[in-house]
Amino acid sequence: MVIINNNLAQLIKDLRQSIGISQRELAEGVCSQSEISQIENGKIIPCIYTLMSISERLGVEPVYFIDRINKDEYTLLSNIKKEIRDCSHNKNYIKMSKLIKKYEGLACFRPLEEKQFIIWHKGIVEYYVNNDPILAQQYLNYALSLRHSFYKTSQDVNILNSSAIMYAEVGDHHQAIVAFKEAISLYELSDTIADFKLHIKLLYNISKSYTKNGEWTIAEKYCDLGIKKCKKEYTFFLYGELFYQKALISKLKGDYKEASKQFNKSLFIFTESKREDYINATLNQLEEM
Repeated sequence: MVIINNNLAQLIKDLRQSIGISQRELAEGVCSQSEISQIENGKIIPCIYTLMSISERLGVEPVYFIDRINKDEYTLLSNIKKEIRDCSHNKNYIKMSKLIKKYEGLACFRPLEEKQFIIWHKGIVEYYVNNDPILAQQYLNYALSLRHSFYKTSQDVNILNSSAIMYAEVGDHHQAIVAFKEAISLYELSDTIADFKLHIKLLYNISKSYTKNGEWTIAEKYCDLGIKKCKKEYTFFLYGELFYQKALISKLKGDYKEASKQFNKSLFIFTESKREDYINATLNQLEEM
């Protein structure tokens, strides 16, 4: 009982902190802050009704906690998901496909959150490995439909981002913008999603689609919002890319003086962060102008 208590306590605390809400915010309308503190310290086990309310507030099913009380299974799940995310980051989609086929039948992938994770990445495999954008979007839409009765999480927003990127890559920038706007709206309306890098990524991506669509004024507006967010969070994440995008927009508008100014800003940032790929691209743009 002590092991179950401590594991559940840590799971609730970790999830609450990961989405950036306080004990007081979690307790609102559920129980007292004191009770949340006792639950997170392993002093008491919440009753089923309290656990259901906590789960809803945190955007997961109660089974999310029940399945993870077994520490070994939880560690296995975390390691598999990290490996799949690493494949996505490194664009190793063949390996991702093999991992999904190997692990999707495990019991730890039956809860809604984990099932959604697998279906999302199966959509990515269909797009990048099997070259089937239609089936890929069907997978992503199905993954999103799984959570209609629950709070939206960063995973939902990431799935929309994937969907929008796929539309953009096949040249359907109108549909990409629709998906990006929905993702941004979900993020900005949520009081639980705290991943600021995800927000910056969405602002940058939608700006690129508006640029491709010839809507340069709106594209520049989203660049400015992204730059403002970077400054607020004191981060270099996509900071140089946003200035580079602003420069491209100015170049398309024929304002070469402004484009040069923005390219030089991006060049400074890329140099500071040692981004050789972007340093060369920016120098080429400046030389071309």
